[in-house]
Order: sequence, then structure tokens, then C-alpha cells
Amino acid sequence: MLFKSWNKHNHALELKNGSLEINEKIIKSFKELRSITQDAGKMTKSINKKFEKNFDASVIRYQLQKLKNDEYGNLAENAPNLITLLEEDKMKRIFFFEKSNIRE
Repeated sequence: MLFKSWNKHNHALELKNGSLEINEKIIKSFKELRSITQDAGKMTKSINKKFEKNFDASVIRYQLQKLKNDEYGNLAENAPNLITLLEEDKMKRIFFFEKSNIRE
């Protein structure tokens, strides 16, 4: 049970992971490096060396996921749309499919 809270607003927020330093040149390098490796650790080392930065691997992973979502759409949004389309098509063409609610 919560008995006490403080609503403090911190204007001096400093992100230590370097995420505010991502620019178009770095994003272009992400796109180029993706064809060589999908390993966020290797990509982090390469980007840090090339741009003399100290990005955290979590920042690189986030940027890679963001690029993937921009190019292919968000899977969490696309999967329900696919199921809806399959259900509609099933009614038109009389075919069978089964969806599973199991999450891995």
C-alpha cells in the first residue's frame, strides 16, 4: 500500500547512454552495418569506434528495432491485422486455419 509520494520534476535529466547523440550519419551507418551483422554488441563497437562515441548496446538495440519497425511495421500491430484478414478470407474461400494464444 502506498502511503506517501513526491512529485518531483527534474529538469536536469542527463541521459548517460548517449541516445541524444544519434544523428542521421549514425543512422545511415546502422543501415549499412545491418547487412554485415545483426549483433548489437558488434555494431555498438563499430559505431563507437567510427564516430568516437560511447553508446551503450541498449541504445543500438533500440535503434535497430526502431529501424526495423519503420521499414516493416510493428509486429505487435501487424499480427492482429493478419489474423483478421485470414478470418475474412476463410469465410470467402472456405479454408481452415487455427490461431494460438500461446506467447513464447
